[in-house]
Amino acid sequence: ERWISPLAVRFSQGKIHPFFHERGPISEVMLQIKLKNEEGKRCKRIEPPFPPVRLLHLKEQGVLVTLDNRRLYALQRFALQ
Repeated sequence: ERWISPLAVRFSQGKIHPFFHERGPISEVMLQIKLKNEEGKRCKRIEPPFPPVRLLHLKEQGVLVTLDNRRLYALQRFALQ
């Protein structure tokens, strides 16, 4: 498990559905995301109410791409607030 900025990850699809299967609208799930201080560090960590985002490293392009587009969208929107 690695911690990286959600803004450093690309989407794997051009559009996403606005609802999580069991959690409801993305906008509602975003209200459950918390920001936590990291002990001994200057950065903060985003704590979502859902499992970690799965990533693929596309070595040829040098990018990270998600398999979880709705989760990434929620994290990116939260990070930009």
